[in-house]
Amino acid sequence: NAELFLAAVSALRRDREYTGLSLEAQRLEHLRPALEGLPHGFPER
Repeated sequence: NAELFLAAVSALRRDREYTGLSLEAQRLEHLRPALEGLPHGFPER
């Protein structure tokens, strides 16, 4: 059945996208201190 196949493909894509976005959020959270940090003396240089 074509409709069932499309529903399954859509579900798999949603799951993969959710996983990818979750992993991206974890990586950004891990990098947050470096992304928010400023060099010593910035912006007086």
